[in-house]
Amino acid sequence: MSFFTKEIKLDVPAADTVDNISVIDVIGNKTDPAVSIPAATKSILGYLKGLVQHLNEHSVPHIVSVENTTVNYVDVVNITDKGILKSILGSYSGYSSTSSTLEVKITIDGSVVFDGSFLPSKHDPDSTIVSVTGTLSPDFRFQTSLLIEEKVAHAGHIGRCIVAYTTD
Repeated sequence: MSFFTKEIKLDVPAADTVDNISVIDVIGNKTDPAVSIPAATKSILGYLKGLVQHLNEHSVPHIVSVENTTVNYVDVVNITDKGILKSILGSYSGYSSTSSTLEVKITIDGSVVFDGSFLPSKHDPDSTIVSVTGTLSPDFRFQTSLLIEEKVAHAGHIGRCIVAYTTD
């Protein structure tokens, strides 16, 4: 003997239904498109898809790499956007007859927040070539702009800067 006298049927609304007659209409259909701008006729599922899409687009860091051999600053990153500076990997190499370093200038929203080197200056008279690497992980938030510049202390030495940042 069965407790149910009739079969239970799950109603599935058409994609982007505007009826809102039942909870099913409000929740939506798996074929509803992603929504990022609120509207009176969009479903919860559409908003959820839009949120997931937004997180996927903005949580993946942008990675930029620049190599420089001059004593003049060159741009590594120069953007107008909102986001977070995640990390900077810097390295330099050159002949050890002179000490050298990689100098970095970080400008956030028009203000210089760091101007110097986070790598040690190294001089090794017993070696022909010196190579040093270091990482800076500031997690600085920027609201309008991010500018990162690099230069080497001595011409001919090689400075490399790899920057990771995310945008909102």
